[in-house]
Amino acid sequence: MHKIYIKLFFILLPILLLTAIYFINDPFKVLYHYRHYYAVDGKQYVTLNDDYVATETFLSNYPSHPYDSYIFGSSRGLLFHIPSWQKHVDSGSHCFQFAVSNESLYGMERKFHLIDSMGGQLKNALIVFDKPLLSVTAENEKFPKDPVLSGKSKIGFEINSFKGFFEADFLTSYISLLITHKAKTGIWHGALNNSVRHYDTVTNDVSYPGLDASIDADTAAFYNARKQVFFERSKTQVYNTPMVKPEQIVLLKRIKNVLDKHHTSYKIVMSPLYDQLRTDTTDMRILSSIFGAEHIYDYSGINDITASKYNYYESSHFRPFIADRIMDSIYADKPMPVVQAK
Repeated sequence: MHKIYIKLFFILLPILLLTAIYFINDPFKVLYHYRHYYAVDGKQYVTLNDDYVATETFLSNYPSHPYDSYIFGSSRGLLFHIPSWQKHVDSGSHCFQFAVSNESLYGMERKFHLIDSMGGQLKNALIVFDKPLLSVTAENEKFPKDPVLSGKSKIGFEINSFKGFFEADFLTSYISLLITHKAKTGIWHGALNNSVRHYDTVTNDVSYPGLDASIDADTAAFYNARKQVFFERSKTQVYNTPMVKPEQIVLLKRIKNVLDKHHTSYKIVMSPLYDQLRTDTTDMRILSSIFGAEHIYDYSGINDITASKYNYYESSHFRPFIADRIMDSIYADKPMPVVQAK
């Protein structure tokens, strides 16, 4: 009988070792509390759950940093950096970057609800919309929300993270990382990355200085390496399919109710995406009826921003100087209109 136990032990040994590695290393940083989830200047090889990091950072910092001004959005919202935005809001404002990768309208509404339910202030808000964000009105299990937002079981969240560790693609890459200390994937895709980021532990603002340094060093080489990413667009204006349906309207009105309750000064940006698809006209009418047309700035479609690939890192993310240009315009006394195609 003892031979069976010995065999069973050796069969289970790899799983036990991997489980030990998971609990010791906490690769997704969901098991334990961290004062800083990322290095201030350095590499975070494992792609973390941005939503969890942002929410836990907010909750941890709030007692000593009473935030009252927030940027909301997806990874496009992350390109609107806090130091640039701070110039456009009250000098005494405490700003927080609450945009997260793979954000949904559901997740955005939950963040507004969290701030309000905690009795927090909401003096200023910059809201960045795009099609992927507006299209999702429920939690995406592939990108789970912090249980504080979703109201779901913390244990269930931890179990999902543990199961994710054992997914073949991630596990093989992670073991390779532990052995070689190298990762090959880019910053917005894949389980691992090797890009140096700058992270502000108070505002949750994150930037990747190496990207722009690479462009400045050899612009032609950077864009030649990404030729397939920058696809040909139609010369005739094409509109997005309608996104704002009854489910979206419910969430948008909840967000508006919080904005009204706090007498928030807010602005909404429709992202200038490389695909040059213009926001559906019916969607714009609905958004304007909920938030007021004077609060909405539509940079989608064919215009002088989306015309040039040099305004983008790749087809999904414009560069921070474009976000700065947008903020400079929408916070000006007389906003400079984007030059749309005829």
